[in-house]
Amino acid sequence: MQLKTLLNKIDRLKSFIYQKVTFQTIKDQEALVIDIVARKNGLAQCSECKAISPIYDHQKNPRLFQHVPLWGFAVYYQYRMRRVTCKQHGVR
Repeated sequence: MQLKTLLNKIDRLKSFIYQKVTFQTIKDQEALVIDIVARKNGLAQCSECKAISPIYDHQKNPRLFQHVPLWGFAVYYQYRMRRVTCKQHGVR
């Protein structure tokens, strides 16, 4: 069984897809880094008013989000944030 399958059973993210799982050294510690991407049909929301808005672009550098450790390894989600064009607030 692959780790992605296990993650889908345990921690299903409705709007995202697990892509690649790698080991990396983060803060001098071995960690699992799981790349996630938004689903193609996923709707993006404005960060202020939560209105559904069209996607403007994606951040250049991915961000790391710490998750619950598995089997003694630190776990991080790696994600390139989306920016949206909100009618009320502009690009967010």
